[in-house]
Amino acid sequence: MEMVPEQSSSLGAEILAGVIGSAITMACVIPPVIHLVTGPLGPFIGGVVAGNRVKGLRGRFVIGFTVGTVLAGLLAGALAVVVRLASASELPSFFPTSGSARATIAAIVFVYGTALATVGASLSGSIGKKKAES
Repeated sequence: MEMVPEQSSSLGAEILAGVIGSAITMACVIPPVIHLVTGPLGPFIGGVVAGNRVKGLRGRFVIGFTVGTVLAGLLAGALAVVVRLASASELPSFFPTSGSARATIAAIVFVYGTALATVGASLSGSIGKKKAES
């Protein structure tokens, strides 16, 4: 059996796959009732689907980084809009009104989304590799 080196995808294709994975992640939050399960697992599901579109280790990391960046950016943007539109007295006491609290939450979401999407893309890539070998 001859081993053929794995070709990598273009960076543009990898970023596009990451954006597709981000869209799938956001779509996992929409369905009522099941979003309690699919919402937290959304980055993993998006990574699995997007991982089918790219080849190579770099592609898996680009997908994870893109999904994490999109999620953290959307959350940070939404929190900033809410803080701008409402006064501090109109917001619940637990709402993160300080910039550092919002940045910390966005950083946690970034790490979570990046990790799950990277694991999902890696799993998808390894499954595809095993199918190609058999």
